[in-house]
Amino acid sequence: MTEHILFVFEGEKTENQIANNLLSFFIKEEDKIIVKSAYKTDIYWLYNQIIEDNDLDIFYLLKEKNDHLKEYSRDIFSQIYLFFDYDGHIATASPEKVEKLLNFFNEETDNGKLYVSYPMVEAIKCYKSKDITKNFRDLCYMVPQGGVFKKFVDEYIDFKCQDLTCYTNDHWIEILNLNLKKYNWITNNRFDFEFEELCQNRLLDCQIDKFISPNNTVSVIASFPIMLTDYYGKNWLINFVS
Repeated sequence: MTEHILFVFEGEKTENQIANNLLSFFIKEEDKIIVKSAYKTDIYWLYNQIIEDNDLDIFYLLKEKNDHLKEYSRDIFSQIYLFFDYDGHIATASPEKVEKLLNFFNEETDNGKLYVSYPMVEAIKCYKSKDITKNFRDLCYMVPQGGVFKKFVDEYIDFKCQDLTCYTNDHWIEILNLNLKKYNWITNNRFDFEFEELCQNRLLDCQIDKFISPNNTVSVIASFPIMLTDYYGKNWLINFVS
């Protein structure tokens, strides 16, 4: 039986480019159909809508914004994955709101599972700097400057990272390797794969304690590698990047 999986993106352009490339390498089993959609506004608008109605189903919000979803019913989707930016520079932003959303969207087979990029989705490009003296592990970004993060990324990254549509298997190996080691560095102070599980709440808590509260920064990290490791499992990750 064919399984339908819903991907929910904050925006349409960059996220769609990432997803199209990612899905040419991953989650491409014959019995899986990925349906993509966009919320078309930020995570804090999502917070307002969810908090106003705790019984709200994300699918019905999306159906209002995405005509192609009208041919689907909610119960056809066995899993829902949401990809949003932290966007701490927005006036309505707060880590407490993100925490509540992570608690609400904490299961892909129920309300859906939320994955957050810090500070935003373009973090996926930042795994390699054009300046060889800089490394991804130590890359942080000032929260108030989030509005110009895309410009920063264009100036920071190595040439081979620029075009998302041209990422290869080798790109993804490097992206997964560095982002997941960085997850462990942020949460456990170890730049390796010795984590027991991936936890979005723990990642947020450590961002707050180590970066947001003391320095008003975030440690730059992408959400797609975390989602893929949740989907396939840690053993798959180690086999893929080794």
